[in-house]
Amino acid sequence: MATTSPEIKPAVKNTLAVYLIFAVSGASALIYQVIWTRWLGLVFGNTTLSVSIVLGSFMLGLALGSWIAGRLMHSIENPMRLYAFMEMGIGIFALLFPLFTRFTDFVFPLLVHSVSLNWYSLLVRAVLSIAVLLVPTTFMGTTLPLLTDFFHRSPVHTRNWRVGVLYAVNTLGAALGIIAGSFILIEAIGVLDTTRAAAALNLSWRLPDMRFPAGLLSKKMTPRQRAAGALPARANLPLRRLRQAGSWRWLPRCFGPGRWRR
Repeated sequence: MATTSPEIKPAVKNTLAVYLIFAVSGASALIYQVIWTRWLGLVFGNTTLSVSIVLGSFMLGLALGSWIAGRLMHSIENPMRLYAFMEMGIGIFALLFPLFTRFTDFVFPLLVHSVSLNWYSLLVRAVLSIAVLLVPTTFMGTTLPLLTDFFHRSPVHTRNWRVGVLYAVNTLGAALGIIAGSFILIEAIGVLDTTRAAAALNLSWRLPDMRFPAGLLSKKMTPRQRAAGALPARANLPLRRLRQAGSWRWLPRCFGPGRWRR
């Protein structure tokens, strides 16, 4: 009769806990997107261009955060702890966001007037939107790479997770967050209290104090491996083999400008 490792059951529970945390994180992120778009719309106007600039700034921060996390992944000792700090940073920034909107409300009329050129007005809106939203959205962009790396490093979680499920629960939480924020919370308690409620979600998870099974980060890299940018032994094995074999050289041959000529 097959026996079950005593580490597997706690691993399943912790995996489900991380899924729940990431779903709530997605919900709070989309609540922020709705609220911040409305708040900055009061400053920049609710035109299509203004809303597009705000959403573009939001997506820029997400992409930047994901890129930074990917670049620094090999030097991160504990991805779960860093994820906790990212969530705390998002919540703290959300509580301070009304102050930043006051700043933009003060600066924007000084820079843009009724006689200002259209391209200049759009440029000022873009710069102010990026300045206000870049930090929290960059924090948001780091969350998926950090949790993915957390599961990669944990041998007891390897059999209990899929990166697609991780992304799916975050997307589900985002959908529920935008519905709750747009149609329920803002109408019921107002914009400011909705922001505080979403920030409470980010600040309530005491992730650094969560106790995961022993051997959680058994695949830590040595300082020499971090300096060389090496990958963990079991994470992204095909990619690591390509690097070691120098097989990147065949990519230009496959995707070069003359590859598909007849």
